[in-house]
Amino acid sequence: MPLYEYRCKSCSREFDLLRPWEFSDKSAECPSCGKPSMRKLSVIAGISGGADGPSSSGDAGPACGTSGDGCCGGGACSTMN
Repeated sequence: MPLYEYRCKSCSREFDLLRPWEFSDKSAECPSCGKPSMRKLSVIAGISGGADGPSSSGDAGPACGTSGDGCCGGGACSTMN
């Protein structure tokens, strides 16, 4: 079930609500004041070049070891001799 974000018109409280897709455009009752709340436009998370993510230099992650252990697991590694 999708998680939607809402903001109360009356008290400005923001909250999340799990509800079926059929109710995605309907207002939700604020858990604080009970007044109708409108769904917010949600931001989708993306991958960026942070400390743990891929860098802008094209580094896709850890390199594979030549001994066959510690492989990255991406299926493209091999130990061709």
